Order: sequence, then C-alpha cells, then structure tokens
Amino acid sequence: MKQYWVLGADRQPTGPIALQELNSRLAAGEASASDLVCEVGATAWITVGEALGAAAPPSGPPPLPLPPTSSGPVRGGSIGGLNDLASSVAGRIAKATHTEKVEYAEVHSLFSEIFRRHNADEAEAHFGVGLASTTPSIEEVRHRKPQPWFFGRILAFLGVAFIALGIAWEQFTNINVLPGMIVTGSFAAPLAMAVFFFECNQPQNISLYVVLKLFVWGGVLGIVLSLVLFEIEWPTALFGASAAALIEEPGKLAAVILLAHRSRYPWTLNGLCFGAAVGAGFAAFESAGYALMTAVLGGTDAMTQNLIVRGFLSPFAHVVWTAIAAGALWRVSRGGPLTAASFLNWRFASPFLVVVALHFTWNSSFLDGIPFYGKYLLLGGIAWIVALGLLFGGFREVSKGVLPTPE
Repeated sequence: MKQYWVLGADRQPTGPIALQELNSRLAAGEASASDLVCEVGATAWITVGEALGAAAPPSGPPPLPLPPTSSGPVRGGSIGGLNDLASSVAGRIAKATHTEKVEYAEVHSLFSEIFRRHNADEAEAHFGVGLASTTPSIEEVRHRKPQPWFFGRILAFLGVAFIALGIAWEQFTNINVLPGMIVTGSFAAPLAMAVFFFECNQPQNISLYVVLKLFVWGGVLGIVLSLVLFEIEWPTALFGASAAALIEEPGKLAAVILLAHRSRYPWTLNGLCFGAAVGAGFAAFESAGYALMTAVLGGTDAMTQNLIVRGFLSPFAHVVWTAIAAGALWRVSRGGPLTAASFLNWRFASPFLVVVALHFTWNSSFLDGIPFYGKYLLLGGIAWIVALGLLFGGFREVSKGVLPTPE
C-alpha cells in the first residue's frame, strides 16, 4: 500500500503513514483534503484529496523528501529573509483583518490546475452546478477543495480577441472595430476574475446564470448607487478623487446585498463569489466608459493604452475589493437578517475598512513614486492576501460539513 510523508503545521514532513491511515484521518476530521502529502519515493507534494487514489506498494525506503522550496529556505539567506518578511507581513494582515494566514503551499495548490489540459466535458461539468437538481450535498464537496482553471481560459480567449481586433484596427482603421476592442479589453480580466471566484465556491450552490446576472445588474446597480452618492458633494470637495473609496465601496456592497443576500446562500464563499461578480461588472462598465472617453479626447492609441493598463490592473481593484467586503459580511451574517451588529462586528468591519483604505490610497498621490505601477501592485497584493485569507477560511468552513450560523 502507498505510504506518504505528511507536511505538518511546522512545515516539516512527518511519517510515513499508510494510505489507509490517511483516509481514516480525513474521515475523522483530523486532516483536510487540502493538506499536503508526498508519496514515499516521490518528490512532488500533492493534496490529500489527490492522494486518495489507487494504492500501489511503496518502492523501498527512500530518503525524506524536502518540503516545497519556497517554504523551507536557508534562514539568513536573501531568499529566506524575503520569505520570512512575506510570511510576517501576511501574518500581520491576517491578524488585522481576522482572516486566515495565507501560506504558499495552499496558494500553490489552489492554482495548480491552471496549465493542465482539460477537455470539453470537464468544462461542462465545471459549470453545471447551482441548480436545484445539480447542487451537491455538503458531504459530497466538503473534502473536494476547489482548484480553479477555467478563468485562465476566459482571460486568454478574450485577450486574444482584443489583440486580433487591435491588429484589424491598425491594418484597416475601420471604426466598426472599436466597439469590439472596448468590450473585449474592458471585460476580459474582470469577467475572468468573477469566474475564478465562481470556481472557488466549494458548496457549488450558485449557478453560472446567477453570477452573470450579478455581473450585469450588480455592476449597473453599483454604478447607479455610486452616482447617486456622488451627488453628496462634500466628500469630493474634501478628499478629491480619493472620495470614490467612501462612495463606491458602500455602493457596490449595497448592490450585492440588494441582489444576492438570501438565506439559501449562508457560506462565506457565497459572499466572495457574489461580491466578485458585482465588482467585476462595475469594473468592466467603468473601464468601457473610460475607454470611450479616452478615445474621444485623446484618440484611439490612447484608448488602446488605457484598456491595456486598466485590464492589467483590474484584478487588483474593484473585483477583489468587493469580494472582500461581501465575503466578510457573509461571514458574520450567514445569509440571515442584517442588523447594525452585523456591520459593527469586527470580522466584517476590519476587512471592509482595509478595502476602503486601499481604494482611498489607490486614488491618492501617495506612493506614486514607485515605478512600473508598483503602487497598484503593492495595494493589490495586500487586497489579495485578505481575499485569499477569507477564501481559505471559507474552505475550512465548508470542510467541517456544518451549516454556519450567524455570528
């Protein structure tokens, strides 16, 4: 029977243990499907869920494999120092926002399917969830940690379409090409990110139809609510462009609540999915508007550059910001009635205030001296640490197999 080394909480391998014992630990709740193991005689780390396959005899007593390279560097070296710094920063952010600390091994496992080959049947099964007849029980999915991959196909598909339309414009300068460039350039990254969070919805109780509805109507409603709030002039007079953080973040969250806050969606992962969909729609429509304005005022070359820059930065802004806000609210409300206590609960308030602070800084001149959009990548990196902390916390929530109750 196969035997495995188990990567412990101290980042050191223990064992080996037999496959049967590994399965028993999983059934008893002593291990998670996302925990990392390495088969005796192998060098690659895989998840427990991946390991529970056909058994085969071990091939003799091999040497102890090393942990993943980025989690066990030589302390005191430059790489080790950077990893220690990153781990320390991630821990501080997690503590400040009451989220799970992000570990490299979990991130690596989450994104491990992106470059693997997947056929059409897998894609169809991937999206045939969320209906009354296709929503699985929690017992069926509690140990099936999501590994999203289709979002990368959407990004590549729309990205190639944008490039093709751009080449067509350069060759023929036919104005009929420009709307297609605006649509593909504005929608590629936000739509891909919305699908990413849909793929991460481990309970599989949300349909693609609901996500697309929130993408369109949530994006529109978020923009309309924000425009209404912008009629209050004092924030803009006081803070300038940074006032958008005080207006747009509540506007988008209100759109999520109005369109999606239902008792049938009690999981933190549900809120992350809904928030990402609304934030993605908001980002796509906003980018299309900026692209049109830039084309009118600055010409098509400026429009193309605007679309490329905003597309590159969009995964670090509205999509992840609104996902955090909604995920944190769902974490405390569980789809139940919203009260003042829900919004005052620090497990919601602290992530939401971080989102507002990130958006405020994004629109300010602070840190503008960092080259190559470094300011936005830094702020986006912080946002993703918070979002991934909520995401991994959501996975652990589902793995318990117990319907959460409001806090």
